Amino acid sequence: MKSNNDDIYKIYENDITLSISKNEYVTEEIVFYAHKLVDKVERSKSYKFSPQLRLAVLIFENAAKTFPNSLEYKLVLARLHLWQGNFGRVIELCNEVLETVGFDFLASHFLGISLLHDGQYQKALETLEPLNKINPQNGLLAWNLANAYFHAEDYYKGWFVFNRANEALPNSYPEIPKWDGQYLGDKTIVLTQYNSAGGGDDIMLAEMLPDIIQSVKRCYVEVDPRSEPLYRRSFPAAEVFLYGEPVWSNPKNIDFQLMVSDFGLILRKNKNDFATRVGYLKADQEKLKQWGKLINSIACSDLKVGICWRSLISIGLTGNFSSEIEEWRHILKTPGICFFDLQYDDSDEERFSAEKLFGVKIHKIKEIDMMTDFDNLAAIYLSMDLIITTVTTVAMLANAVGAKVWEVRPKSSAFCMSCLPWFPERKIYYRDWQEPWEKVFNLVGRDLAQVKSSD
Repeated sequence: MKSNNDDIYKIYENDITLSISKNEYVTEEIVFYAHKLVDKVERSKSYKFSPQLRLAVLIFENAAKTFPNSLEYKLVLARLHLWQGNFGRVIELCNEVLETVGFDFLASHFLGISLLHDGQYQKALETLEPLNKINPQNGLLAWNLANAYFHAEDYYKGWFVFNRANEALPNSYPEIPKWDGQYLGDKTIVLTQYNSAGGGDDIMLAEMLPDIIQSVKRCYVEVDPRSEPLYRRSFPAAEVFLYGEPVWSNPKNIDFQLMVSDFGLILRKNKNDFATRVGYLKADQEKLKQWGKLINSIACSDLKVGICWRSLISIGLTGNFSSEIEEWRHILKTPGICFFDLQYDDSDEERFSAEKLFGVKIHKIKEIDMMTDFDNLAAIYLSMDLIITTVTTVAMLANAVGAKVWEVRPKSSAFCMSCLPWFPERKIYYRDWQEPWEKVFNLVGRDLAQVKSSD
């Protein structure tokens, strides 16, 4: 059983499932096999490994019964349930561990995350705040605690915790001093991204860029290649440059560097501070004409609706952001709709399955890279009548360019700042973690049918 050959483990999978279903004794060899499964799931982070995750949970549930004094098994099991979005079970397991040992950092962290997802904001804060005092530069913990503050509408504390943890991130421009609170009206600054690879988080934070740029003397804005054309077009008063490729001739002429998120503490301290601007990222008008013509030719008189049902990372801490396309029944069976698949990875198998299951055609745009070509994607999103999406980069970019977006999201989350009111015109459908996706999608399908009937 302890062989490294994956094929050997596959031989035993059915036997293991059968023995566990009969409540037979769970051996350490079977637990070892479960650890192998967990490793595969964690490395893949893909929905395709959902069966392996379910089997690992089944094994560790029985291991926790077989070896009730093993806190390690309970913590592993809590982690797996966290990936599955079973927050009630995580709370139960972590409380068992804490009742036994008094304090455990990991158990407390898992507990705080799950309390937040369960909507128990005050208890989440009471659990996560002591951990943050122990390790204020633990990035994941700070991210979770910041989101707990945001949900509790204590935006100032949220930004403070988040930005303090970011101080530990690598500094790409060490020759430029970091800002420490000075007046910036007559200063030249460099704005760095939160994530050097860019993506959804930085697209959200870019909502503050117009306010920042107009408040300083001169502003250099760091960007990743995917967003570069959009930023250059959208922020002409700034000097946009690619991450790691500075364009200034002498760093001594720059007063300070700041991460864009640093300004949240200044510009977005409460809900009323958030801007009401729509479409702060500007699409290329020629691309908009080209894509509009193509998409209209496909849809004819039907309503053009883009869909995105899961994140690229569909298993793991953000797994509860993702759904399965089979759960979109009441949306996909709406008549008079031309659907477009906006997934940015390989989704052919899922799309073909849904087409067969629901008798609907879902078009896939294959002329561009849906993962990296943000400039063309901006035009594509604006060419749609509507985009229905879970919490993904698709949602962030579509909202940022001013497309009409219906976003299906968890009611509470420890892992995404999109809970903040960045986008004044998006329509949000909230899902409680205990609710099946179908319940929410039924509401979306009903509203979609009403939109079509009034078209």
